[in-house]
Amino acid sequence: MANSSDPFDSGYLQVDDLHTVYYEQHGQPDGKPVIFLHGGPGGQISNANTIFFDLDIFRVNTTQLLVQDIELIRQHVNVDQWHIVFGGSWGSALSLVYAETHPQAVKSLILRGVWTARTAELEFSRGTNVSAQYERFVNHLPRQDRADPIAGYYRLMQSSDLELKKAAAREWNRWDLTIGALYDPPNAYEKLEDDKRCLIHAMLETHYFVHGGFLEEGQLLREENIGRIRHLTVSSSFEYSGWDDPLTSCI
Repeated sequence: MANSSDPFDSGYLQVDDLHTVYYEQHGQPDGKPVIFLHGGPGGQISNANTIFFDLDIFRVNTTQLLVQDIELIRQHVNVDQWHIVFGGSWGSALSLVYAETHPQAVKSLILRGVWTARTAELEFSRGTNVSAQYERFVNHLPRQDRADPIAGYYRLMQSSDLELKKAAAREWNRWDLTIGALYDPPNAYEKLEDDKRCLIHAMLETHYFVHGGFLEEGQLLREENIGRIRHLTVSSSFEYSGWDDPLTSCI
């Protein structure tokens, strides 16, 4: 298998007058093209993400982008159709938005930890919880903001007080890391020592969450949108279960 630590191509693509997107390609230049979309929003990629792919077969791009950026990346790397659009958590929502917008550009989807930015999902991940970790998360907020932690943390992240923002970002990310696994792996909270990463991640997540992912409620699972991708091959694992999701009828 090809060395997962060595991209065969990487670079920066100017996607508009202000924004530049970084991308990497791993695997084989003539492999089946896969685009990998990480979680967050505001998460990150690493070479470890290539573990999902046999790099002797696939050609994988890792990017921080939105739907229009994916199209620009596809054109830039000369891909007619993605063999797989692969997304986890927020990346699964972005994968669905992209596929429903450009179904002709996608052959199949792999969705890991499916999350579709609905109100119920946002409340499930940041709503009432009985754990000591959740108490720490919500009690960091002023008392008047504790009923709506997402809005409360968003307000803190808009503060001009850098130290206040850093402290809020650490607690937002501490809770994010706590609910990201069934158990605490060794050194799970080391990322909290990186102020820059914490700030970027918390600012982006609270910005997207307080605006519902910039999606209409239930948009990704509406029949008229699911109908656009019903012909695709879809594999998925759900981050939140217990709902009758139309997506399951596509699998």
